[in-house]
Amino acid sequence: MGDLEFVLRQVEILKGDLKAFTDEIIEPAVESYGYHRTFHTEERGCPMPGEEEYWAIDKPAKYAPDTKKREEARIQLNKIYDSSEWYSARYLAGITLRVYLEHLNEQITQWLTEISNGTNSKVTVMREVDVGGDYQEVYGKGGYYNGGSSCEYVPCMEPRPFEEPDEDKRIRSVTDARKLFELSRSAAVKDLLKGIYKKNDVQAVRTSAGQALGYSSLRIWAHELFK
Repeated sequence: MGDLEFVLRQVEILKGDLKAFTDEIIEPAVESYGYHRTFHTEERGCPMPGEEEYWAIDKPAKYAPDTKKREEARIQLNKIYDSSEWYSARYLAGITLRVYLEHLNEQITQWLTEISNGTNSKVTVMREVDVGGDYQEVYGKGGYYNGGSSCEYVPCMEPRPFEEPDEDKRIRSVTDARKLFELSRSAAVKDLLKGIYKKNDVQAVRTSAGQALGYSSLRIWAHELFK
């Protein structure tokens, strides 16, 4: 999963490549050259007529389109639109490819399910737990005869899987939703962010959602204080 800003920059570069041209001129520029009347002032302050030459491009040259580069850009944009893990990048690629807005809005509805899952994702970690130890007699430095002994509990530790919130993935999903909302201004995306802000069980994720909604630090602090 690459950096979001990097993928968005890629889309912008590919957008420019969709209009790429070669150096081949298919229609030369139309230029004009001539003189126009001017006035200049002599040392004694008297305006005197004169002429000044000019050169202008009336119509710029036309260059042949770079069809290969344009097609490669379209292929790469389609890949981003179809399979990028950043849904906001998919949306931007769709806009660049001139996908119908109605279809994009339908896509957003599907994407929000995946984004929502991401904001609630968990990760499995292994931790050592006591699965049932026993009491054993422990001797002092003097050994069995001179050190004395005591009965102490000796745990039996084994690794066990535990699920905990995947905070990094959750915040990345909120970042994705934030950018998608900035690009689309979708009410559905905004509602998702509001739900995350109110109900997510990780404070950092709730804070990130509040910032995505444009809430002030004071408002977010008060929300956490009275939660």
